Amino acid sequence: MAFKKAERSQIKLKLAIEGPSGSGKTFTSLLIATGFIEAAQLAGEKAGRIAVIDTENETSAVYSEFFDFDVQPVKPPFTVKAYMTAIQEAIAAGYEMLVIDSISHEWSGKGGLLEQKEILDATGKGNSYTNWGTITKQHNAFIEAIVQAPIHIIVTMRSKQDYILTEGSNASGKAVTKPQKVGLAPVQREGTEYEFYTVLSMSMNHAASCSKDRTGLFDGREGWVPNKETGAELREFLRKGKPLEMVRPTEEGKMETVHTPAPAHAPLLETENEGLDAWKEQIYNSGSVAVLEQLRAESIKVLDPAGQKFLKPHFEQALLMLNKKKAQPATATAPTEERLEMIKASIRDCDTEKDLNAVMKTLKEHERNLVHETYTKRIADIKKHAVAS
Repeated sequence: MAFKKAERSQIKLKLAIEGPSGSGKTFTSLLIATGFIEAAQLAGEKAGRIAVIDTENETSAVYSEFFDFDVQPVKPPFTVKAYMTAIQEAIAAGYEMLVIDSISHEWSGKGGLLEQKEILDATGKGNSYTNWGTITKQHNAFIEAIVQAPIHIIVTMRSKQDYILTEGSNASGKAVTKPQKVGLAPVQREGTEYEFYTVLSMSMNHAASCSKDRTGLFDGREGWVPNKETGAELREFLRKGKPLEMVRPTEEGKMETVHTPAPAHAPLLETENEGLDAWKEQIYNSGSVAVLEQLRAESIKVLDPAGQKFLKPHFEQALLMLNKKKAQPATATAPTEERLEMIKASIRDCDTEKDLNAVMKTLKEHERNLVHETYTKRIADIKKHAVAS
């Protein structure tokens, strides 16, 4: 074995999104996954498919009107074997992106590893200390199945919850103190979040912060709302690496080296990439459709076909963002369509009436009126599920 020059490879995305109930983890994971796939389509690459492993009572299905994906529910007991079987089925079916919502059940759900540990201790098999060895072996196999999977994976994790008092004002401008739900550590084995390439932490206002990021894409971002462009950014970062080499057996029983699929267009030189990054910065900072079109015309004059193809999805995304901003109501208090959908997503994510009411308390009066129908339906579902249980 010898040292060799370090080169970045085209690894598969392994992203974790954690947050309290109602923070928008499921919606955000599907938003990023969809942006990732759509960016590939805009670049002229083969369209991939999204799969969801749902351990949250099939709540992901409520977003089927917004996103295109296939779902496989996983019911209790939430064993490592159940998760790993579903992951292998997604790989075998050829999905490009897999969302696992959520992996908290593997650790603390019914039939999960903590419950298995309690059963081992109660039956007298080994002792409390040695039984952790059995549990750790299973958990490590679970994490390896995710991080070594040859497809892109986004996982969600519930976080432990607490309430803090924050100062604010009511509709008349009077200062008031309000309870606010906050997320603490993820509901998973300690340190699990550090196994992932990037970790996003969601708050109750659907804003994200990045607690770990090997991409460098999210440095300095605080309180931002992830969107489809987040998925496009992650895809572009991963695309720049060198194709991975894998060894697999042939039909004759011999071993052969194969490469991960290369991008549809030829990779750009490092110096060209640096120049195109400057173009991207100008595109997203153009500020108006007129300036954007001037940049597009200039790029056609000075860039070769590969450079034009590279920038095409960024021009299209920037145009969509400008048109959407232009279409927003002039009043600063009116919620945007995206915020409204995020609020509705948070309501649908709530598992208890207490969580649901906590979400509603964070909203302004006109926002509560706009989502009243969604609130009414969700609270009926929660009560129905409680009766059935």
